[in-house]
Amino acid sequence: MSTEGVGHVAVLTAEGLDGCEVESRTDALAAVLGPDGAARVLALLGPVAEEVPASGVIPFPGPTGLPACDH
Repeated sequence: MSTEGVGHVAVLTAEGLDGCEVESRTDALAAVLGPDGAARVLALLGPVAEEVPASGVIPFPGPTGLPACDH
């Protein structure tokens, strides 16, 4: 997230505001799923989450610093 500001007051850039909107939307969607729906999504995406890093297409650690999954 980029910030520009004077002193201790930070102002989000347009890029930062876009990121906040994405976070808000994904949070709202997750709330609709509930715990059982979220567990189902995780179960369905588990194999994909393992195959993508194994393919080598996305390097780890990536630009966000997210490490590779250990399982």
